[in-house]
Amino acid sequence: MERRARSIDGYDVDLLPFASRYVPRSKGSEPFLNFTNLPIGDERRLIREQIAFFEKRGESFEWKTYDLDCPSNLRQLLELEGFVADPYEAFMVFPLDRDLHSRPANLRQFTIREAAWNDHVIDDIVKIQESVWARNFSWLNSQLRDALRAHVDQLSVYCVYHGGIPVGSGWIDFPPNSRFADLHGGAVVEELRGQGIYSLLFQRRAQEARRRSYSYLTVDAAPMSRPLLERAGFDYVCGTYPMKMSFQAQRKSNAI
Repeated sequence: MERRARSIDGYDVDLLPFASRYVPRSKGSEPFLNFTNLPIGDERRLIREQIAFFEKRGESFEWKTYDLDCPSNLRQLLELEGFVADPYEAFMVFPLDRDLHSRPANLRQFTIREAAWNDHVIDDIVKIQESVWARNFSWLNSQLRDALRAHVDQLSVYCVYHGGIPVGSGWIDFPPNSRFADLHGGAVVEELRGQGIYSLLFQRRAQEARRRSYSYLTVDAAPMSRPLLERAGFDYVCGTYPMKMSFQAQRKSNAI
């Protein structure tokens, strides 16, 4: 229940009987649902109600699915309603009472900087994300700046530099009244992978979470990150697929 009811900066959370629904207070952030437990026999009606809710608002949204959700065929039911799956991720947990086994980076070679809401580090992080994932992340700039400006005590954002050039990024959320701190944005440019940059970012964030007396780190790991996190001591919990609903795409599909 602690995870299901957690607050996220810039969002209102609706605790529905069958899911948590996060609705952004301003344009630019994506709504989403997670932690699903749909009653048997009523699955498709409830899914369609959520589609109607966000279509009325004019907002595409994500339904975050986990292998532990009910029903077990939730992803297939969402696909029947027009959702499209983003790439598979692994939900992983690291107990912070464990030793850190990640590979250390050469600190003489790399510099790590913590971002403030009003400096250029955020711009550099967006460039890294766009380079690594080959898609537009312009929305991330305002999202990180707004979150740092509003609640700097609940978010730490880091960028690694090599010769003054941004090469790696990662941030961590510290939800209030929770035992779980959440890792996000771990990314390293392709030409410098294997140099310990990912581990440097992990260690910095894990150490900060310990100082703040959190008990666990959580992460939705992309396939290229999962082996690194397993070597660092993370436990695999389950698979997860972000299911995307774009109303423009749905209308095109319906018209065909």
